[in-house]
Amino acid sequence: MRKYTEQELEQIREEYMDKAAFIAPEEVKKILNELHGAFNMYLDACSAFEFNNGFLYAQMLMESNGNKSVTERRITEQEQRRESIMQAIEKIEDKERLELVERFARKLVGKEVA
Repeated sequence: MRKYTEQELEQIREEYMDKAAFIAPEEVKKILNELHGAFNMYLDACSAFEFNNGFLYAQMLMESNGNKSVTERRITEQEQRRESIMQAIEKIEDKERLELVERFARKLVGKEVA
């Protein structure tokens, strides 16, 4: 079997893509459209989740700045929510999204965002 160089394979692929007539059945087109819609819904849900976490993180920072002198605190539902938010933020793997959430939270704390 002949071995092709990467350049030869790229040229073969380009010729194939230029000459091949890709006419997908309607069912494939329909499913592709549904997939695009589902992916957009997923992105919207991720954005809403990150926005909410950023907002709650900012709220947590604002409240913790006002309570620095308190030494004894009871664990409340709000503190549990804060801990949940912190855990969710720690799980964000995309550094750009994490930086966006942190910037948003800090702006809210600094009252730069209405």
